[in-house]
Amino acid sequence: MFKDQTAIVGIGQTEFSKNIDSTELNLACKAIKLALDDAGISPDQVDALGTFTYEETPEFEIARNLGFGNLHYWSQAPYGGGASCAAIGQVAMAIASGIANVGVVWRSRKRGDPTSRMWSHTEQEIFDHWKWSRPSGLVRPVDESSMIMRRYMYEYSYSREDLASVAMTLRKYANKNVNALMYKKELSLDDYMNARMISDPLCLYDNCLESDGAIAIVITKLSLAKTLTNQPAIIHSYSQGMSQEHSLMTDYHGNNPLQSSSYVTAKTYGIYQTSNQKMLM
Repeated sequence: MFKDQTAIVGIGQTEFSKNIDSTELNLACKAIKLALDDAGISPDQVDALGTFTYEETPEFEIARNLGFGNLHYWSQAPYGGGASCAAIGQVAMAIASGIANVGVVWRSRKRGDPTSRMWSHTEQEIFDHWKWSRPSGLVRPVDESSMIMRRYMYEYSYSREDLASVAMTLRKYANKNVNALMYKKELSLDDYMNARMISDPLCLYDNCLESDGAIAIVITKLSLAKTLTNQPAIIHSYSQGMSQEHSLMTDYHGNNPLQSSSYVTAKTYGIYQTSNQKMLM
């Protein structure tokens, strides 16, 4: 049984900025050690690991540098930022099923340098799944997303002012976070509307920051979590899903491009109404 059997008991993070003078491995080790210290758990107790596929921070390097014990489980989840739930859920499942006892999930990245971004290296000849989009000029994630957003705006009569409200709301959260790159850097409607266009209709402020840094969390069985100092954040459930004809970030080739893998994921968890095709909010 998975429900409420595991909990997050520690968290650690490095600074977040552009062009940190450190490797992704060093950043990962720093964040993980901080998370373990926060949880009050020794590195040699860790026997499960989870991370993303996009960065070069292999499990054996992490384990050796931090002095972990024997590992019983490790996994990597693809799809970039959207993989955080899967990475956490997979490690939590391993612990809930009895495969492991203490897990660490982390991500470390250095994206301040534009040449480090995977879409900055496009070959003249393409043979993998990118062949369905890059020849049409959809090179970056924002290019793929902009196509869907333009369709969404057309079908539901949304405007750029509506998009601005999202960016401005998120910026207000960052303005209150002392660790955020945009701490105290306010964003007005005029700022948004006058920003340079990146991939129409998405402008500069519709895009995420490409920053450097690392973050890690520690997961344990709930019985162990209750013996630790920190109040545990209990993991109730998680879900993964992929729609038919999905292609990395988009669903261009499905019957309804706006009905993405998010719908499948929500349906798996039971918060999706198939009768009227609407998400429960």
